Amino acid sequence: MATAMGGDVVMKLLQEFREMQEEARIQYARTDRAFKRATQQTQMLAEHVEKLATELFALSVEVNGIKRVHGKMFEQVGRTLNRLAEAQASDRQRIDTLELHVDGAGKP
Repeated sequence: MATAMGGDVVMKLLQEFREMQEEARIQYARTDRAFKRATQQTQMLAEHVEKLATELFALSVEVNGIKRVHGKMFEQVGRTLNRLAEAQASDRQRIDTLELHVDGAGKP
């Protein structure tokens, strides 16, 4: 009778072991699917990041070109304003000199 009961215990343990194996297979498949999904999403994200990096590099090159052109334009405007200021100062000196001569010529 003890042997029969021992056999029942072994059979019960074997049944529980098989159930645990089946549950492990199900969990492994679920984990494997989740891992594959995460891997695919990571690869897709990496591709998007690479594309974004390429676009950002192109944008930075374009912005650098714009910045360079604006710098040249500001230099040119600065030089032009300096020339105009010098011409205005020179004209002011000529006007002052002419006024002195006109005032001086009109006085006896």
